[in-house]
Amino acid sequence: MTVPPVVGLPEDTARAVLDQFGLTYRLRYRVSDQPPGTVVATEPTAGTQVPAGQLVTLVIAEAPGGHPTRSQPGTGPTVENPFGPRPTRR
Repeated sequence: MTVPPVVGLPEDTARAVLDQFGLTYRLRYRVSDQPPGTVVATEPTAGTQVPAGQLVTLVIAEAPGGHPTRSQPGTGPTVENPFGPRPTRR
């Protein structure tokens, strides 16, 4: 399976593309001069051959002072809070 080119696309569009390719992915956010919500990188890069089940990281632009860096391996889109799990609301 080949990682598709999604750099420059909005996050939602890139996620849909990876879903269509059947790729598992995670999201990581970093401050960028690109518009917030834009994919600024993938790991591995576009065009790389990956085995089924390998995790692809979408690096998403955020504005300075945005949410904390997120990343968590798993199946489908996942988000990790570096400060631990969110408390359960009752």
